[in-house]
Amino acid sequence: MKKQIKQISIIVWGLFICACSNTNTSNIALNNQRESFSNTTVAKLFKQYDFYKIPEKEQISKNEYATIEELLKNLFPNGGWEKFIKNSKEDIEEAEKISKTKFFLYKDSRSERIYFATENSIGDFAVMHIGSNFVAPAKKYSIKNFIAKASLFVLHDCIRENVDVSSFGFDKNTTEKLLEAQNYKGL
Repeated sequence: MKKQIKQISIIVWGLFICACSNTNTSNIALNNQRESFSNTTVAKLFKQYDFYKIPEKEQISKNEYATIEELLKNLFPNGGWEKFIKNSKEDIEEAEKISKTKFFLYKDSRSERIYFATENSIGDFAVMHIGSNFVAPAKKYSIKNFIAKASLFVLHDCIRENVDVSSFGFDKNTTEKLLEAQNYKGL
């Protein structure tokens, strides 16, 4: 009887250890499986989206993180990142839930922002501004809406040079407007 109890205890203990370790590794694996933001339509097509600058692929790759917590820890290595997590927990959880890419940290002289692609449709992405002790909720953007509303001049200014706009899978009207904007010479 004691031998059976011991065997059952070992089996239960083993199952418990496996369950705990699988939970952790599946979350890590999921985050590592996310594609790079540099491979998204917005990053490949635009050098600037409205007033958001989008750097080259190499710069994006250097500043990408699997989670927003990891990004904040890197941004504030001497501590203080905990208050951002505490003050913005729901917004961070929502962003990580809807993200299909890694989180790209963009810094300039005026602000720090987090870019990531959302799971909706082709070309949708979101931006979160980093405040003094919080991360603002994600503001979502649609490339297709931007293209529809923007002038040829603005689009011409925003599109990266030497990009094949017909390769992105947009509908006929969107592709034609992008091609026209790409070849725009002004008035």
